[in-house]
Amino acid sequence: MSTLFCSNWGWVLFDLVDHYVSNYIVLPVGLCQCIAVGWIFERQQTAARSPEHGRSMRILSVLYWFPVLIISFYTQFGFPDHSIIGIIVLIITTLIAFLISFKVSKLPFISWYHEIVMCGTDKIAMSISILSNKDQSRSWWMLPFEAYFGILIKYVNPACLIMFIFKALAADLKQPFGIT
Repeated sequence: MSTLFCSNWGWVLFDLVDHYVSNYIVLPVGLCQCIAVGWIFERQQTAARSPEHGRSMRILSVLYWFPVLIISFYTQFGFPDHSIIGIIVLIITTLIAFLISFKVSKLPFISWYHEIVMCGTDKIAMSISILSNKDQSRSWWMLPFEAYFGILIKYVNPACLIMFIFKALAADLKQPFGIT
């Protein structure tokens, strides 16, 4: 199959395959990985701890994902020149989702943060950071790294990837790739 890329129109084929693979395969695979690590890993165990845990996690999921999908779609298809407003609204709706989830959980803040907000990513971030110390002790930088890792994997990356997927789709629907 790689012989096709060596033909006279191989560069055009390469450009076409690269565009569609990177926009419609690589981005969704990255999104699926973020969802698997941040939203599915350890979800059942955490939700089973108490009815408040389950309710808080469901509320956080709905109040995060619904605005991300809707705002990302409208930002790219309805108001592409004002995408910064969509990003600001996404940040505000995510903070509101955090607040409502915290109130529903009835947990102390630090427990809610580790058990609900960082569910899934917390254990993976700790596993990654502990590998750097030979004696397996905790260092000062581990907690900030774990917060950084968890927030990016669970909240920032999925929103960005969905925005990029919708942006590529909007551009391809407006003018198909390769047609100038």
